[in-house]
Amino acid sequence: MTALPSRNSLAVFGAGPIGLEAALAAIERGFDVHLFERGEVGAHPIAWGHVRMFTPWRMNLGPRSAALLERAGWTRPDPESYPTGAELARRYLEPLARLPQLENRLHLSTQVVHVSRRGLLKGDSIGSPTRKEHPFRVLVRDVGGRESHLHAYAVIDATGVYGQPNWAGDGGIPGRRELYLAPQMSYRIDDVLDLRRARHAGKRTIVIGGGASAATTVCDLARLAAEAPGTSVLWVTRKPADALYPPIQDDPLAERVALYARARALARGEDAAVSHVGGAVVEGFEFNSATHRYRAQLR
Repeated sequence: MTALPSRNSLAVFGAGPIGLEAALAAIERGFDVHLFERGEVGAHPIAWGHVRMFTPWRMNLGPRSAALLERAGWTRPDPESYPTGAELARRYLEPLARLPQLENRLHLSTQVVHVSRRGLLKGDSIGSPTRKEHPFRVLVRDVGGRESHLHAYAVIDATGVYGQPNWAGDGGIPGRRELYLAPQMSYRIDDVLDLRRARHAGKRTIVIGGGASAATTVCDLARLAAEAPGTSVLWVTRKPADALYPPIQDDPLAERVALYARARALARGEDAAVSHVGGAVVEGFEFNSATHRYRAQLR
């Protein structure tokens, strides 16, 4: 039988800014930490690497992480400048991952598949203080598909939500044929002005959603429409236009204020290249393989 882990054992999931800060702070406090990352360090910021953040550098640096980096000779970026996702990864997260404190503790390309309690099922010992005496049992899978079980008495899930986007269908579940067509659709913030320009220039794009990612994408597509004739956007949201992105009183994030103001203007018809349909939900999708065109069914 596998031996019990030490009582100070901690498994951290996700090597982004939160996971790295948590791991380093815990190591300083004497925890036996292991950090697991499904991809590379900062995989999610890299995925939206072309997007400039709402928050300046001074709001994106963890105190423990920054202090350890400075001891190693690192220079802080301009605290009032705004990094892109790629800059955050390259200038901050990657140097963090190289710190000696994380040597042999950072496990990249290692996916956490399942987490439970050793010796218990999900309904066992609920509300009982004895439940915490059973360490977490973690099933991990490496890049070669090999699986193993690890144990720790504490777990921090810092994987974030970017890797688990919402489905387009009503109620947060897939619309009809969405699962089939999903590999052809984008659930991320496409770089429509550069790397993915050819996919959108001169074409009509459907954008579904009313969050910051949708606002960023629609604003970029409107800019692309000004540069590439024939480009247009159909923007579908559950909320009506007048309910999208209400101003936040005394919002300290000027970049967010600007983005949301531009998105509100586009939803209300300021740009002829953007058509907004509010108060709608997605029922399903169709794809015509002869014309390579999609149709969204709304209600």
